[in-house]
Amino acid sequence: MSYPFIDDEGNVHNLDFEQMIEAKDGFYQLDDGTWLRRVRGDSVRAPKGIRQRTEIISDSMGFIEKQLPDMQKHLKQSGVRGVEFVRDKTEPKFFQVKCDSPNVLQKYLKSRQMADYNTKNGSGAMLSEQQLADAKELVLRK
Repeated sequence: MSYPFIDDEGNVHNLDFEQMIEAKDGFYQLDDGTWLRRVRGDSVRAPKGIRQRTEIISDSMGFIEKQLPDMQKHLKQSGVRGVEFVRDKTEPKFFQVKCDSPNVLQKYLKSRQMADYNTKNGSGAMLSEQQLADAKELVLRK
């Protein structure tokens, strides 16, 4: 029996049982250094669209339990809708700020006279093909 694995170019490689058992977490490296990943059949289906999580939970805008009445008052005065204060599961005396969407987050940040500089400092930046290739080479080093 053979077990199908696929390389980055989309070529299907059928491995024998011993090779399949040597695969770690569904990945197998050929003698020439090519990495393969396990598939369920001879064809690879395009993944369904990735569902993006729209709600945002922020610790950085969070506050302690003693501030809850003041923060609720501020939220009401600001008129920003889609913001909720939720108790942190790991620290019961701390409240996190939960926003329904990135737009709501920006409005709430502005109402608290705060700003989000993460997108300007790289988290919103797109990676180039060369950066991805360099990262792949770094990960695959022995």
